[in-house]
Amino acid sequence: MRPCAADQAQAWQVSGSSPALRLIRRGRGKPWGSETGDDSEIPVRSATSWPPSVLTSRSNFCAELVDGKRPYSLCFDGFRHRQDHSAMRKGDRGPAPPGQSWRVLMNSKMKTLSLAVLGFVGFGAAGAAMAQCPASLSPPWSLVSTLQGTATSVTGGYDSTACRLRVALNQNGSTGSKAFVLDQTPANETRYRAQFIIDASGIGLTQANRNVIAFSVLGATAPAGGNNRMVFALLTGNGSAAILRMFVGDTNQGSQYQTLDIPLPNQAGANRVEIDLVTGAAATMKYWVTNASASTTEGAPTGTFTNLANTGWTGVDQVALGFSTANTFYRQNFTNTSYVYFDQFDSRRQTFIGH
Repeated sequence: MRPCAADQAQAWQVSGSSPALRLIRRGRGKPWGSETGDDSEIPVRSATSWPPSVLTSRSNFCAELVDGKRPYSLCFDGFRHRQDHSAMRKGDRGPAPPGQSWRVLMNSKMKTLSLAVLGFVGFGAAGAAMAQCPASLSPPWSLVSTLQGTATSVTGGYDSTACRLRVALNQNGSTGSKAFVLDQTPANETRYRAQFIIDASGIGLTQANRNVIAFSVLGATAPAGGNNRMVFALLTGNGSAAILRMFVGDTNQGSQYQTLDIPLPNQAGANRVEIDLVTGAAATMKYWVTNASASTTEGAPTGTFTNLANTGWTGVDQVALGFSTANTFYRQNFTNTSYVYFDQFDSRRQTFIGH
């Protein structure tokens, strides 16, 4: 998100919101429905149908608060990937909207599970809006994929958000059981950063023979003899605690993966996971796994996978958050009310996300 001047583009005013909103398509990529690179007006459609289902990786949309005299703006830049904004990092954000503070407005991350865009109901009603969880997660997610499972947005978000993603699989479901959201917006990214919160405390998972994939980074291609899972995290136990078993693509290995067990620091609540994945012949992936409330810095990752040969995956093409490929013991022993929660997914190309 970043401030944007209202006098640099035409605007379309949305009716039925208080205060009024103006949605602007900024020009750092092709405008919606245009082949030029100029700012352009978004075609008229209802507030509930916006944003469009397909956005370019450099799309930039603004939701502007209008008080009749002077507009106040926030840009929601990069529904595919939130871009790096020097003005934001330097604190040049301009005046806050009336009755609001930038501290509140900047809590909205890309694909926050509270609302796709904070401005849908008007910034003046932001506090009330964040208590309303969306009935559908698509958009902002590319799609929601469920089979003998559920993936919904519910109240009780973490670290200042109102809503969170809740997933579970039906007991004794098939091997194809799944409940996840999918982001199809990455475009063969050779560097990819992502962060999310996971809370598995409600299911009491400690058994090493029960596991389910909880997060997957999919490559644009698959290496010979392999699949397109470039990175994935298996939620399982080590006999005494819940862990994430991280699999990171490396075709130098017989299994095509380097693996590592990472105990979740907060067994009683939410944990924050961040990765910084680089593609190359001798690539790396840094990772941060911390209590969700703990501060993190780029210079102090939890660990680093090194000497990864991962060019066989080309680059990051899709990301799944939620459950798939549960083993038999997981499906036998957990039910459709054995909920695991996710929140605050964010992805970028370059800058550290952190907390």
